[in-house]
This record gives sequence, structure tokens and C-alpha cells, in this order.
Amino acid sequence: MTKFAKEQLSAKAREQIAFCRNTKITGEGRAHVNQCSALFEIALAALMAPTEPVYQYRIRNGYNGKVTEWQTIRRDQVDFVLKSQPHNAEFQIIAPPAPVVPDEWKLQDAIDFIEKYTPASEDEAALFAWNACRATMLHKL
Repeated sequence: MTKFAKEQLSAKAREQIAFCRNTKITGEGRAHVNQCSALFEIALAALMAPTEPVYQYRIRNGYNGKVTEWQTIRRDQVDFVLKSQPHNAEFQIIAPPAPVVPDEWKLQDAIDFIEKYTPASEDEAALFAWNACRATMLHKL
């Protein structure tokens, strides 16, 4: 299996999004192009999502209670902020979203699925696949 770097995949997704947006296809084919564009946008968002926690702090003024805006810092900078503002620093850690992975299928699962959801047309198959993918990402499948 070929391995691709995150940057390569991000660049390809951006290229495909631009292609889909600028293509002159109209009519029934346009819906397919729009779906492809949306899929690439989802893939790009997933690639660009943070994989590490984000550390933020703000400083509260001890005299008037006003606070600064939240500032993002690296993990190794937390100790410095704590030492320089031990009583006035407030922290928050923003955890990255958990990855969404559907359950593994067995052969019988696939057979049952095909028997239950045999599409009447390619459009219906695309619609069902799109909604199934979306539901999985939203933990609703």
C-alpha cells in the first residue's frame, strides 16, 4: 500500500476542490461534482484538524478582575506562564475530537446490507452512501 504524507493529501484535496468549483459541468453531472467537492472538503477538514491538545491561558488582573484574551501556547510553555503569573493565570486545555471509525464488517454484514439497501439507481446509491458516511461521522449510524 502506498503511503502519502499529510501535506500531499491536503494539496490534492485543495486541488480537487478547486477543480470541482471551476468545472463547467452542468445538469445531472453537476450534482456528482458537488458531492465530490463536499467529500474533499470533509477530507481536508479531517486532515487539518488538531491531533494534539491545545493549551490556552489568560491573565486575570488582581485589582480589577479584568482578563486578557485567551492565548494559545505550546505544552512546554505552560510552566513558564505558571512561574511568571502563579496566582493570576487561568488555563484551559482543548482536547482534539476523537476519531470516528465505523465498526469492522464481516462478509455476512456486507451481504445483509446489500440485500436490505439495493438502490434503484446510481443517484439513490450515491445519496445513501453520502448519508451513511455523514451519519458515521456524526455517530448516528
